[in-house]
Amino acid sequence: MKNTTPLKPKTSELVEVNGTQIYYEVYGKGEPLLFIHGYTQSSVAWKGFVDEYANDYEVYLIDLRGHGKSEALKETFSVKQSTEDVLALLKYLKFEKIKAIGMSFGGDILLQIGSMKPDILESMIIIAANGDWDAQNYPEMLKTYSYKNIDQFQWIYDFHSGGDEQIKVIIEQLANYKIKLSDDEIKNIKAKTLLLVGDKDGQISVESMLRLNNLISDSHLWVVPNTAHYAHDGDNKNEFINISKSFLSSW
Repeated sequence: MKNTTPLKPKTSELVEVNGTQIYYEVYGKGEPLLFIHGYTQSSVAWKGFVDEYANDYEVYLIDLRGHGKSEALKETFSVKQSTEDVLALLKYLKFEKIKAIGMSFGGDILLQIGSMKPDILESMIIIAANGDWDAQNYPEMLKTYSYKNIDQFQWIYDFHSGGDEQIKVIIEQLANYKIKLSDDEIKNIKAKTLLLVGDKDGQISVESMLRLNNLISDSHLWVVPNTAHYAHDGDNKNEFINISKSFLSSW
């Protein structure tokens, strides 16, 4: 019978990089594998996946700027700044090469890293992110996803340690979420890449993922049927774990 006791991190640290405090945890042993969460989430979102990878990889979970146990947002949010945080953390950890999995916001960060520092990513899995997204194009989402409607989003408290003030800032800053990587920037990506999207994702279209698939030289596209934004979780979790581990190990 499989052990269902959650793994405890062998290392956890709050470190100052790029002018902010970033929290990370480490599990398992092997070559490094980085997991990056989505906007409004934290590393907690990946805790239920850790034990599936920790026998083969040294798993790194991080809380992005303003999220989880990292320092709260104090400046205008930008994907680029968050990307520079991750690059600074990788430098602090003395990683020259790494494999990574990114969900939504985390996927955009990996795409940005791949375009800026193409040699640092060996392989990556991008879930529900396309490198071309602007929150201002979704006014109804911004209207609904407001702190005044926090009662509809009680799950967000599971991800953050800073309470209402931290959460309020995260939600308010969603309006500043914007990334637009050019074709040439995406073509810079060298990492072997698995692109994952649900065919019913209301934010990321299959067509936009096809664009990435055509521009990234070594990429593979997996369109998950009857699935929305969280294409790697829920009923798809076991299949995702099996396919992702096979993909990462084939490098």
